[in-house]
Amino acid sequence: MLEVDDLTVKFGKIKILDQISFKLNAGEFTSIVGPNASGKSTLIKAINDEVKLSGGKIILNGRDINEYRKNPQSISKWRAVLPQKSSLNFNFKVLDVIKMGRNPYYNIKSEKENESIAIKYLEELELSNLKERSFLYLSGGEQQRVQFARILAQMHESFISENPSVIFLDEPTSNLDIKHQIQILKILKKLKGNNLSVVIVIHDLEQALNFSDKIILLNNGRLVSCGNPKTVLSNKLIKNTFGIDNEWLADGDKKFLKINY
Repeated sequence: MLEVDDLTVKFGKIKILDQISFKLNAGEFTSIVGPNASGKSTLIKAINDEVKLSGGKIILNGRDINEYRKNPQSISKWRAVLPQKSSLNFNFKVLDVIKMGRNPYYNIKSEKENESIAIKYLEELELSNLKERSFLYLSGGEQQRVQFARILAQMHESFISENPSVIFLDEPTSNLDIKHQIQILKILKKLKGNNLSVVIVIHDLEQALNFSDKIILLNNGRLVSCGNPKTVLSNKLIKNTFGIDNEWLADGDKKFLKINY
């Protein structure tokens, strides 16, 4: 589904990403973790052609990422990106923001069908009470959930399609309380599979371990490890990367990270 080969990104003379290489398969839930300023957000932007590459290549669904510039409307039907911050300068209502995710389908489906799909995700994210509220006057966490509902509305057809599709999310749980963090992760876990892949930047190592099929660990712009969550988030690699003494505790199928202060 995604192949990254010797990816390098420079801002001036500073290397933000340095020869990153990995492969992700269709249907996987992949978490990108690492300390602050390790290059996680830049990696998401590079994969999605939002920053210029200084070296290397990215192959997405068998095609060089540069080829998608020719038809951006087409790619929006099978790839969605939720950035770390999604700002709006106009006074849109919550439902209208979610309906923006349906833009690629307004020439294909009726207004009624598109609104029905938007309402489906408005309700799934427990946002019905905010339906008529202005997006600008929501809390940061509420705005984040509305934007998440928007990309779900965008990808609605992909959830039932056999064609490869992918959702990229950069810290989608950063402003949320624990209930809504788990809600979003459970939705993503439920949706991933078949040919739908999830790639998420996340700081919570417990959540990364318990929800992911694969983990990418970055530090100082370089790839530390990529693969099985238990291998990548070993006590040794966590200590070497984050500088903390730690151990994993088990409770059934779940793992909990104990920090030794």
